[in-house]
Amino acid sequence: MRRLLLIPIALLGLATAGAFASIQQANASFTGTIKTLSSTSITVGSRHHHLKCKLTGDSPGTHPFATGDRVRIACANHVLVAIADIPSAAKSVDDSDSTSGLSGAITALTSTSITAHDGDRTLTCSIGASSPSTSGYGIGDHAKLGCAGGVLVTIGAPGGPAPTTTAGPASAPTATSASGPITALTTTSITVQTMLCQLGSSSPSTDGFHVGDSVRMYCLNGLLYQLKRNDTPTPTTTTAPTTTTTTAAPQNITAINGSITVLTGSAITVSGGDSPTASLSCSLGAGTPSTSGFAVGNAVRMYCLNGALYQLKHNDTSPPTTTTATTTTTATTTTTAATQPTYVGITGTITALTGPAIAVTGGDSPTASLTCSLGAGTPSTSGFAVGDAVRMYCLNGALYQLKHNDTSPPTTTTTTTTTTTTSPAYTYVSGQIQALSTSSITVGSGDASMTCSIGAGAPSLGGFAIGNSVGMYCTGGGALYALNHR
Repeated sequence: MRRLLLIPIALLGLATAGAFASIQQANASFTGTIKTLSSTSITVGSRHHHLKCKLTGDSPGTHPFATGDRVRIACANHVLVAIADIPSAAKSVDDSDSTSGLSGAITALTSTSITAHDGDRTLTCSIGASSPSTSGYGIGDHAKLGCAGGVLVTIGAPGGPAPTTTAGPASAPTATSASGPITALTTTSITVQTMLCQLGSSSPSTDGFHVGDSVRMYCLNGLLYQLKRNDTPTPTTTTAPTTTTTTAAPQNITAINGSITVLTGSAITVSGGDSPTASLSCSLGAGTPSTSGFAVGNAVRMYCLNGALYQLKHNDTSPPTTTTATTTTTATTTTTAATQPTYVGITGTITALTGPAIAVTGGDSPTASLTCSLGAGTPSTSGFAVGDAVRMYCLNGALYQLKHNDTSPPTTTTTTTTTTTTSPAYTYVSGQIQALSTSSITVGSGDASMTCSIGAGAPSLGGFAIGNSVGMYCTGGGALYALNHR
């Protein structure tokens, strides 16, 4: 059961050394190295201080982390409420000569300090006598900041080279990060939201990533250092923890899983969560994500930032296992119980798109097809046309979800006179990992499960373990294609 989460982003901001002189504080955040990690507590420390938090059922999962990892944690009433990893190249926040940088929106600006926020990271720099002028910048503007020893040393437009410092040791590295969708990806660079990183011989591979994927990106001196899929943990609390007052304006994120009940040009409301009476409304404006492709009745996950829409996703993390037709004209599915909703899915090409229906042909053979009805409660087909390669799901015969099939580019075979293009079929399942070995993985929910073989071309399973909630894709040949936390 998913519950509403309200966690101020300010809890994840960098704190001064004096703020953590004692682990007895009721609300605190800290950046350092994991000293101890057990099933009941976590301790993060630096050279002079440390912070210990209890682990309860409401705490985020710590299975991806281990002793020695550099992380940022936040505690409320001595209980862990947030944790994020820090690239090892970034220096400790209590080093007097540390350098840091960030490209994001300015959230606070005075004559003595400036604060910028991007994704899950906030950076505050003091403004000294040698700092560059902030004239021409205002709250809400996007800028790239560079700090040395906590003092602003560079400020400029986002998207350019990583900021360099004019103070501190010449060898001090500049680490920057961004969290959000990939907005541009080439063979030489990658851009997340407004921050660009160059790709070099020492950069990690970007294979498997595409424009639109939600990621966390770290750059070191303007060069890509680390890239991870952004598997935001599902909210697990129904009340916001008591927080201490900060000097910066609070940044509050609220979230809900449910169905869209209201969608206008200025607001969206989603109801669901813990009970049919739970609901969340977000305002819509020039800076909020587009709601194109969404309609009243759609099952979604929605996040709001300070009351405005921040992120909206179709909630397709738990559809039952689907079976694609191979020789008949309609796709079929096996349900686990008579009372369960009936989902069918297919990967192929749109062959018909009219007012009352949409048909997709493809799957395991050119003769397999699936037709879904269109109505007031189905997703919009705006932006789709006959001939488009898509993945389509139907719920009880009506369109439930429609996506451009950009996760698996067709493979081509070229001869001296012709080029033949084939598009593989994929099967999707969501649930918990039930079995995991070096040669196969099994994911299931209830009585339904699916097993994929693990070959040389399979994605890495680092960070996954039995019991994790995931979404998994297998090729038509039964080989693992993609695996994501959910």
